Parts: sequence; structure tokens; C-alpha cells
Amino acid sequence: MLSVFGSINVDQVIRVHQTARPGQTIKGELEAVTFGGKGANQAVAAARVAGASLPILMIGAVGNDEYAEDVLRNFADNSVDASGVSQHEGTSGVAMISLDSEGENAITLIGGANDLVRADALADGVLTNSDIFLCQGEIAFEETAAAIERFRDANKAGQVMLNLAPVPQIQSEQLEAVLEQIQFLVVNEHEAKELQDIMDLNEEVGTLAQRFDLTLILTLGPDGAKCFLPNGEMIGAASPKINVVDTTGAGDTFVGALAALLAQKTDLKVALHKACKAGGVACTRLGAQTGMPTLVELETIN
Repeated sequence: MLSVFGSINVDQVIRVHQTARPGQTIKGELEAVTFGGKGANQAVAAARVAGASLPILMIGAVGNDEYAEDVLRNFADNSVDASGVSQHEGTSGVAMISLDSEGENAITLIGGANDLVRADALADGVLTNSDIFLCQGEIAFEETAAAIERFRDANKAGQVMLNLAPVPQIQSEQLEAVLEQIQFLVVNEHEAKELQDIMDLNEEVGTLAQRFDLTLILTLGPDGAKCFLPNGEMIGAASPKINVVDTTGAGDTFVGALAALLAQKTDLKVALHKACKAGGVACTRLGAQTGMPTLVELETIN
């Protein structure tokens, strides 16, 4: 089983010619209202790639607004078990996404119910039965850290994957305590720079793999990904050549696909290659979740 502890949002996609600079007003058009949130995105991406062969459980929260029922139905439609999703008074999470003519995006988050997600929401079955426990940076870092600690205490055989996106504003000691408990860390180039600043790291971010005995995956957009192993080795994977429509959710697609494949005991190098393909395909379609491919689609791409 793959369990995902993270955020759930509704995405409002606004098409603009260019994203606004500070103090600037830009005219845009509401192009779509779709489902998102890094946790939800990665759960759906994992379910698309895994099909019926791997149970996917989502742990998070929604509000009691007009979006909640649609969000829960979307999980069911994508074969994601939402029994770990709690409902609270107030609004669900909302992301306002400005999408420019080049397919690049700028995102403003309203936390809503995501701010109420707690580590103590983890049921005993999640702790003991998960092969991989997947977290991101959109939930309060204190709760993510506590959830990881609870999981590691209860499940010595399970593995933790942390996608440090976005990078929280924390002290190095807080981050180090978490890095000592995880097996996989995934960051993109911008997040890697922030990670280096927090850790006061002068050398390449990949050195953290040996320092904390973990596998560090650095995503590079159109250039694929690099994977730094605890033994000092590095493996790489290329992304497919595609025409970019919308980059929203591409990173989440990569992470979700990678987590699902590893939970199914896929070889790391093979999983990395397929995850890069999944992230590339996601960029050819509008929306975070609507663009996520199935495993069958991935097999048709070289």
C-alpha cells in the first residue's frame, strides 16, 4: 500500500499573457476549475500508474464548502481511497494558478482545511501496512515531521519519501531530524537551492545522500532527473521531448509515479525513467490531474 499524507486543493486556472510583477495588474481569463493540491495530485498520479495493483490511501482534509463533495468524488473516480480524508468547518484548500503563454505558472495558495491536517489522523492500518509513506511541504512541517516519526516507529520495513515542495521556513536542526528518518528525498532545482541555504551547504546537494543515508532525487524539468545514492553513485534519466502546454502538476506526477513504482518493487533506474516520462506527458495537457498518464500510456513512449 502507498499512503499519501498531504494537501488537497481546488485549482482555479487563470490564463494570462504573462504573470504579474510586483505592483502590476494583469488581465486574465478563468480557464478551468480543476482538482489539485500536492498530496492529492501525487495520490492520483500514483493511482493512474499503478492501476488496480496497488492500494492508494489519501490522508488529508477538506472543508464543508461546495467543493468538498466534488473533491471526494474525484478521489473515488481515480481509485484513491479517501477514508483518511477528514472534513472540517470552513473552506477547502484553494490554489489560484496564473498560466502564461509559455505554459509556465505562478501559484498562490489558500490553505483552508489543509491547515488542520494532523499527524494523529494516521490510523494504525496506515502505520503498519504502508510500503511507502509519501509526504510533501504544503502541510505544516511540524505535522509532517510528527507523521513521519509515527510511521517510522510503527513500521521499520516501510519507507518514507519526502517531496520537499514547497520548502518550509524551518531551521536546519528541524530538517536534519526528518532527513535522518526518510529513505527518499525529492527536490527540483529551485528547492535544492533553498535546501542548501537551510543546511548552509557549500557543496552539491547530492552529498546529502551519503550524509543522511538516503536516496536524493533532483528533478531537472526538460533535462530529466539525477538520482544520488547513499553509496556515492549517481544515476540519471532523461525526459521525453514534448510540446509544453501546462507545467502545472508535472513535478507531482513525477513524484506520484515514482512512489507507486517503488512501492511495487520496480527497479529504481526503471522507476526513475518511467517517472520522467510521466512528468513529461503531464506537461502536454491542461490541469494538474487531468494531464496525468496511465502506465499503458507510458509504455507507448520511448
